[in-house]
Amino acid sequence: MADLVPWDDLAEVFLPSLDSNQGRPTVDLRIGLCAPLVKHLVNLTDEDTIPYIQENIYAQCFVGLSSFQIEPIFVSSLFVENRKRLGEKGAAKRNHVLISQA
Repeated sequence: MADLVPWDDLAEVFLPSLDSNQGRPTVDLRIGLCAPLVKHLVNLTDEDTIPYIQENIYAQCFVGLSSFQIEPIFVSSLFVENRKRLGEKGAAKRNHVLISQA
């Protein structure tokens, strides 16, 4: 499934919303891009997505981890922060990219 995701197009949507001089460093961009996909594909809440990825080696591979990790790789506020950073225009552009690929 990872081969079907338009990574470069999605990165172009997210990169303008990132500021290296503001706040703490973000999680890996691929995690930030894939976690919402996992959330929606499996129909999970923000909070339920974290243990799902934590317990599922295939989901961990999809989000870009090179080996299985027992610890949570992010907190549920990642979803909220990404939604805030993208805003309505960014979210619409992200959805367009994903729908176009589908």
